[in-house]
Amino acid sequence: MKSGTWKDAFIAKLSAGTGWALALLILWLGFVFHLWIAAYFPLVNDEAYYWDWGQRLQLSYYDHPPGIAWVTALNAKVGSGLLSVRLLIPFLHAWAAFFLLLCLREIHPAWRSRDLMLLALATLILPGFGLLGIFALPDAGLYPCLTAALWLTLRYRRQERLSANQGLAWGFVLGLAGIFKYHALPMGLGLGAALFWLRRGRARTDLMFWLNALGMGLLVTTPVWVWNLQHDWASIRFQTRQGFGDLKWFWEGPLRTILGLLLFLTPWFAWLMIKTMRRLMRERERFPQGVPLILLSSCLPLIILLAGLSFVKPVRLHWMMPGFWLLLPALVALYGETLARSKRSWILAVLLSVLLPSLLARRDVRRNLLSMLSDRDTPLTELTLWSDLNNGLQTIRQPILQKLPAHCPVDGYLAGQRWYIVAQLHFLNQRMPVISLDRQHPSFYTFRDVGRDWVDCPVTLVIPEANYRKADYEDLIMIKTVTPIPLQRHPTVNYLAVTGRLIAPPEQVLQSL
Repeated sequence: MKSGTWKDAFIAKLSAGTGWALALLILWLGFVFHLWIAAYFPLVNDEAYYWDWGQRLQLSYYDHPPGIAWVTALNAKVGSGLLSVRLLIPFLHAWAAFFLLLCLREIHPAWRSRDLMLLALATLILPGFGLLGIFALPDAGLYPCLTAALWLTLRYRRQERLSANQGLAWGFVLGLAGIFKYHALPMGLGLGAALFWLRRGRARTDLMFWLNALGMGLLVTTPVWVWNLQHDWASIRFQTRQGFGDLKWFWEGPLRTILGLLLFLTPWFAWLMIKTMRRLMRERERFPQGVPLILLSSCLPLIILLAGLSFVKPVRLHWMMPGFWLLLPALVALYGETLARSKRSWILAVLLSVLLPSLLARRDVRRNLLSMLSDRDTPLTELTLWSDLNNGLQTIRQPILQKLPAHCPVDGYLAGQRWYIVAQLHFLNQRMPVISLDRQHPSFYTFRDVGRDWVDCPVTLVIPEANYRKADYEDLIMIKTVTPIPLQRHPTVNYLAVTGRLIAPPEQVLQSL
């Protein structure tokens, strides 16, 4: 008898109820793990930035829709420490994974208990998906909304008639996805086109469904449209430039994309994802009617768009992952037997998404790694620099003795030369106002600080030494001192503290934008 036969027999005998219970247990254990890591893993720059959004709620934001700001604002009300940024993120990931389990039942009527457990494990252990349960990024809200929309679409495809209330529900979840990230647009349009095509013979009876879905989607995303109308479509123009501006041949792009997929999915799962898309196109009869069209229409628009753009401009690795997330149930349905025996692939995924974050969440491990790397500037620096920089800054800051104008903060302003410096400094100095003096790169702070009265107020500008040129700031600050910031654990990283008095209003800082 082959080794493992008794295990397969045991799993095959599990009842459906037991399979669900074990899958939900896996998700619960994953939730607890994510919550633990979220409480100790240092903030990455983007997270600090989104936390700062939550401190000044707006209808929408320059970089993204407002969903992640709403989440971080709520986290700040009920959490403390790092959980004041991340508390709800593990909940959102667990809900996204739960909806994916529901999708498996629609995609694979002959599902087995083993399939549910494999899918639950994949949502937690594949690095590109499992790490989303830790970090406060817009994808944290995008995934549960898109997955719920996919589940509803799979259910709606086989109903005799769609009601107006079902249209409201479908439009709501798709609109909510759009509140988190603009990626929801191509994926939502793909789902809508697939559902309309499958039900094209019932277009008249479904009319109220479509009208209500469209109306609800527009209503939920109203904050995004209103903010853009108020700001000359600034966010839409920014995203358009990000995607389609300054195009030129970028030979490294496709290679980076491939390497990113190998890292985020692990090599074996990445290969199975490609085979899954191919089989969805060629073996439609293996699935219930309409399922391949819905799955491919939901994921391919985004994947093809970003894969094409990778030839002409840099594409961030995680942008493509929502499309592959929606393919996970089909992958498990087609390759459940293979996955159950691919121990090496699971071990690699565990190392990347479980063991590595667990180690980096420990402060002593991060410090030892810095020492091993001879304190060089590496990707690890983002996790270790900011507390060291803030401690060094506090040692050289001098108390303000002179009487200040009434409109100035008691301790003056902190300022950063780039958005991530501002965000990290503000998280570490939450009682002190922190402003941006970046004249080249628009950000959330560009719109937040317009109209603020800061002329004649003291300021300490934190700036990398390599970026500092006195002439760039003489019309903004009456410069008094320029002092290197002592960094105990990063001696090769050089930052300056430029102190003085602000002499120009925010509008002059931002006039070049």
